[in-house]
Amino acid sequence: MLEFPEGAPCWVDAMFTDVEGAKTFYGDVLGWTFGESSTEYGHYTQAYSDGKAVAAVVPPMPGVDAPRSGVCTSPRPMRRRRPGRSPRPAVRS
Repeated sequence: MLEFPEGAPCWVDAMFTDVEGAKTFYGDVLGWTFGESSTEYGHYTQAYSDGKAVAAVVPPMPGVDAPRSGVCTSPRPMRRRRPGRSPRPAVRS
């Protein structure tokens, strides 16, 4: 499993009306390659950089009028709790 610094982008989900055009663009600009599209999952297609999955491209879902993207960031590493200690309460702002 790849490790990323806390808060670093680690995955992109991107929706395009022209998936083939997006694949050509990102292939040319970033050197990404693409797996096979899966009709079972709405034509979800994974993108790879140096053989590692880094993103997915997909056409708009029914009822979505504009393409959207989402960037996932690496979470803060989890700390082990000592036995018998309750978790800290959530901090709300």
